[in-house]
Amino acid sequence: MPHITDEDLAKLKDAEAERDRLKAEKMTPKTKEKEEDDEDDNEDDDDKDKKGKKSSKGKKKDEEEDDEDEDEGEGKEGLREKARKEREENERRGAETKNVEKALKFNFSIEEFVKTNTDLLPSEIPEILKAAQRETYDSEVEKASAIKTGVVQSFFEVQANLDLLTTNQKKAWEDYGKLTVSGKEKRVSEIYENLFEPALETLRKVKKAEDVGKARGGLASSNSKAEDAYKNKLIAGARKAHLGEKGDK
Repeated sequence: MPHITDEDLAKLKDAEAERDRLKAEKMTPKTKEKEEDDEDDNEDDDDKDKKGKKSSKGKKKDEEEDDEDEDEGEGKEGLREKARKEREENERRGAETKNVEKALKFNFSIEEFVKTNTDLLPSEIPEILKAAQRETYDSEVEKASAIKTGVVQSFFEVQANLDLLTTNQKKAWEDYGKLTVSGKEKRVSEIYENLFEPALETLRKVKKAEDVGKARGGLASSNSKAEDAYKNKLIAGARKAHLGEKGDK
């Protein structure tokens, strides 16, 4: 085995160092550029991740704000709807209370009304009241409607009373007659106030005109033209005042 001197060891070390240097020099610029690009890509990826997280947070925040706006909008609409329903309910209760009060007033006063107007009303109306007293009704409103229905039907079955109505009022009465029983009871208050009461007042004026004519003639059978003219004048005035008639119809 040959003897290795210190000089040989030094040469070996120098050779290893030179080999490492040459190895390092063999790395091309492209290789270095690729490593640098890889480092840049890693940095870009990190930036994207950060931006993505930031964007995600921003989007989430926007969605939360949109939800808040939507909830606020729904809250406002909910309050408006609630207020509308409460208003309608109050109006409904107010109307019911008013109807009950009117029905009570009518039911308590109808007997006296019939007695006061006995000479103007059909003779069967007192019997209608007696029949109503024997019936059982769910409410005062139902009772009043039943009585009014009987009264108006009995009154306008008399042709002379029907003739007191204007053309438009007669049409309204005809339309009323086509309704069902329940339909008539629902609309009878309107018919009672707008047709029956005005017609009754007109009839009262007619009766007064007839009485005045008889008193002036001195005889119940007086039929002079002057008396008829006076009576017709009173009738025309009554129709205008109580039936809203503007001309001769």
